[in-house]
Amino acid sequence: MNHDDAIRALTEENARLVAENARLRSGYELVQSELRHASALQLSLLPTVFDVHPKFGIDWLLLPTSYLAGDNLNYFMMQGRYLIFYQLDVAGHGVGSALLSVTLNQLLSPHPGSPMVRYDFQLELKRIVPPVDVVSELNRRFLPQGDGYFTMLYAVLDTETREIRFCQAGHPAPLKFAVDGTATPVGDGGFPVGLWPDMTYDETVTTLQAGEKLLVYSDGVGACLNAEGEPYPVERLARVVADCDPHEALKAVKADLEAWTGGSELPDDVSLLLLVGR
Repeated sequence: MNHDDAIRALTEENARLVAENARLRSGYELVQSELRHASALQLSLLPTVFDVHPKFGIDWLLLPTSYLAGDNLNYFMMQGRYLIFYQLDVAGHGVGSALLSVTLNQLLSPHPGSPMVRYDFQLELKRIVPPVDVVSELNRRFLPQGDGYFTMLYAVLDTETREIRFCQAGHPAPLKFAVDGTATPVGDGGFPVGLWPDMTYDETVTTLQAGEKLLVYSDGVGACLNAEGEPYPVERLARVVADCDPHEALKAVKADLEAWTGGSELPDDVSLLLLVGR
């Protein structure tokens, strides 16, 4: 190959590489755009109302580790008396976890076929399914699919009696705050959903009086590390929430997590749900 041929070959190869790089960048930008749209759609499914009931307020925080989150949560009233709320954390990261998370969000809505309601055709009304039965049904449905497992806390609050019944499936124990700010873990763990067949889940019963708070959070909180590699302490989380007005508590938690991690990228999704008695 003479000098001119070599120059021509190098020029052609360079042009090919430039074109290939442009193609890859275009593909990358398309994927990023689609992920941003998917993220916006996922966030649009989350609740927006704080004052869900005259006796109760509820707030939430979701910090995805990427565009899409495996964490999810929701709350809504049923029959004008019952406040349903849940938080779940799908194992893993990325699109697969997010898809399962969104699927669960849609499944856990009060529509025919949902595991959370039973339709009484004779009385023509919906009956609310106990939390233990809801979680057990989810385990039955998702175990054969092998699409991943998840932890969750699913609860039903009777606004007339202030009684909360919840099932904790491998999820961190929620923190209950007394009027004086003292925080106590409630619940005993349980097993994740979608790992083993014929699991037996337990129900925990508590109440939420005026001035008390209940904080539900995912294990992504403890995955936040400081410069020394220490996990964010639950005790610190409790202090931040106890010291703040309920409307500002989760904003304060977000700021404190950022201070703890030095603003570094989160290793896991973080989600919190705060229920306030009034």
